[in-house]
Amino acid sequence: MDLIQPWYIAQQKKNDLIISASPNFLIKEICERLEVEWMASPLNIETFQYDGLNNWGSEKVRRFYERYPEGIIESFYSDHLSDSPLAKIAMKAYLVKGEQIQAWPIKHLVEDKHYE
Repeated sequence: MDLIQPWYIAQQKKNDLIISASPNFLIKEICERLEVEWMASPLNIETFQYDGLNNWGSEKVRRFYERYPEGIIESFYSDHLSDSPLAKIAMKAYLVKGEQIQAWPIKHLVEDKHYE
Protein backbone atom coordinates (compact mmCIF):
# COMPACT_ATOMS: atom_id res chain seq x y z
CA MET A 1 0.00 0.00 0.00
CA ASP A 2 3.05 2.24 0.18
CA LEU A 3 2.71 3.07 -3.53
CA ILE A 4 -0.82 4.43 -3.18
CA GLN A 5 -0.84 8.22 -3.14
CA PRO A 6 -1.97 9.74 0.19
CA TRP A 7 -4.47 12.01 -1.60
CA TYR A 8 -6.32 8.91 -2.81
CA ILE A 9 -6.40 7.19 0.57
CA ALA A 10 -7.77 10.40 2.12
CA GLN A 11 -10.74 10.54 -0.25
CA GLN A 12 -11.31 6.84 -1.01
CA LYS A 13 -14.95 5.70 -1.05
CA LYS A 14 -16.49 2.25 -0.70
CA ASN A 15 -17.95 2.42 -4.21
CA ASP A 16 -14.69 3.32 -5.99
CA LEU A 17 -13.95 1.49 -9.21
CA ILE A 18 -10.52 1.08 -10.77
CA ILE A 19 -10.59 0.58 -14.53
CA SER A 20 -7.23 -0.37 -16.01
CA ALA A 21 -5.79 -1.50 -19.32
CA SER A 22 -3.29 -3.59 -17.36
CA PRO A 23 -3.78 -7.36 -17.27
CA ASN A 24 -6.26 -8.55 -14.66
CA PHE A 25 -3.68 -10.50 -12.64
CA LEU A 26 -1.69 -7.29 -12.02
CA ILE A 27 -4.70 -5.28 -10.83
CA LYS A 28 -6.62 -7.86 -8.82
CA GLU A 29 -4.46 -8.01 -5.68
CA ILE A 30 -4.09 -4.26 -5.12
CA CYS A 31 -7.81 -3.71 -5.68
CA GLU A 32 -8.64 -6.46 -3.21
CA ARG A 33 -6.34 -4.84 -0.65
CA LEU A 34 -8.02 -1.50 -1.24
CA GLU A 35 -11.42 -3.23 -1.12
CA VAL A 36 -12.59 -1.60 -4.35
CA GLU A 37 -14.22 -2.96 -7.50
CA TRP A 38 -12.05 -3.28 -10.58
CA MET A 39 -12.00 -3.94 -14.32
CA ALA A 40 -8.87 -4.84 -16.26
CA SER A 41 -7.77 -6.46 -19.49
CA PRO A 42 -8.64 -10.16 -19.37
CA LEU A 43 -5.40 -12.04 -19.92
CA ASN A 44 -5.15 -15.82 -19.90
CA ILE A 45 -2.17 -16.47 -17.61
CA GLU A 46 -1.45 -19.83 -19.26
CA THR A 47 -1.34 -18.63 -22.86
CA PHE A 48 -0.60 -14.93 -22.26
CA GLN A 49 -3.32 -14.15 -24.80
CA TYR A 50 -6.05 -11.59 -24.21
CA ASP A 51 -9.51 -13.07 -23.74
CA GLY A 52 -11.21 -10.25 -25.62
CA LEU A 53 -10.21 -6.67 -26.28
CA ASN A 54 -7.61 -4.78 -24.31
CA ASN A 55 -9.41 -2.57 -21.78
CA TRP A 56 -8.12 0.68 -23.30
CA GLY A 57 -9.62 3.97 -24.49
CA SER A 58 -13.29 3.75 -25.44
CA GLU A 59 -13.34 0.03 -24.53
CA LYS A 60 -13.26 1.14 -20.89
CA VAL A 61 -16.47 3.12 -21.42
CA ARG A 62 -18.15 0.19 -23.13
CA ARG A 63 -17.26 -2.17 -20.28
CA PHE A 64 -18.27 0.37 -17.64
CA TYR A 65 -21.77 0.70 -19.12
CA GLU A 66 -21.99 -3.04 -19.70
CA ARG A 67 -21.50 -3.63 -15.97
CA TYR A 68 -23.27 -0.47 -14.77
CA PRO A 69 -25.93 0.45 -17.38
CA GLU A 70 -27.16 3.40 -15.31
CA GLY A 71 -23.71 4.16 -13.90
CA ILE A 72 -22.54 7.67 -13.14
CA ILE A 73 -18.91 8.59 -12.61
CA GLU A 74 -18.82 11.40 -10.07
CA SER A 75 -15.06 11.95 -9.99
CA PHE A 76 -12.58 10.42 -12.40
CA TYR A 77 -8.79 10.34 -12.01
CA SER A 78 -6.21 9.07 -14.50
CA ASP A 79 -2.57 9.53 -15.33
CA HIS A 80 -3.01 9.15 -19.09
CA LEU A 81 -4.86 11.06 -21.79
CA SER A 82 -5.87 7.79 -23.44
CA ASP A 83 -8.56 7.76 -20.75
CA SER A 84 -10.26 10.78 -22.31
CA PRO A 85 -13.34 8.70 -23.26
CA LEU A 86 -13.94 7.98 -19.55
CA ALA A 87 -13.12 11.56 -18.57
CA LYS A 88 -15.73 12.69 -21.07
CA ILE A 89 -18.56 10.82 -19.33
CA ALA A 90 -17.51 11.80 -15.80
CA MET A 91 -19.07 14.65 -13.86
CA LYS A 92 -15.55 15.76 -12.83
CA ALA A 93 -12.29 14.57 -14.39
CA TYR A 94 -8.72 15.03 -13.23
CA LEU A 95 -5.33 14.30 -14.73
CA VAL A 96 -2.81 13.04 -12.18
CA LYS A 97 0.95 13.44 -12.49
CA GLY A 98 2.67 12.13 -9.39
CA GLU A 99 1.21 14.11 -6.52
CA GLN A 100 -0.15 16.86 -8.80
CA ILE A 101 -3.83 16.78 -9.68
CA GLN A 102 -5.25 19.11 -12.32
CA ALA A 103 -8.52 19.45 -14.18
CA TRP A 104 -8.70 17.29 -17.31
CA PRO A 105 -7.52 19.31 -20.34
CA ILE A 106 -10.63 20.60 -22.11
CA LYS A 107 -9.26 19.99 -25.61
CA HIS A 108 -9.13 16.25 -24.87
CA LEU A 109 -12.75 16.25 -23.72
CA VAL A 110 -13.90 17.87 -26.94
CA GLU A 111 -11.82 15.90 -29.43
CA ASP A 112 -10.50 12.47 -28.47
CA LYS A 113 -10.74 10.50 -31.71
CA HIS A 114 -7.17 9.26 -31.26
CA TYR A 115 -8.31 7.16 -28.30
CA GLU A 116 -11.48 5.63 -29.71
